[in-house]
Amino acid sequence: MLCEKFSDCPFFEKYKDQLEGDTYHLFVDSYCRGKLQECCKRKVYEQNHGKPAPNNLCPSGYSIKNT
Repeated sequence: MLCEKFSDCPFFEKYKDQLEGDTYHLFVDSYCRGKLQECCKRKVYEQNHGKPAPNNLCPSGYSIKNT
């Protein structure tokens, strides 16, 4: 099942063209469709802070340097 936030996830909207194909598919297959969906650091951030995660926060928890 695809994450309910995927279609309007600011991370993927901003970085989908910058991520290498394999990296993009790994994130989507693992965090957006897979078993790591509930471990998505973007979801956890939103739950803990009551506001959306920064756009550059990866589902794995790493931050992409703003360019």
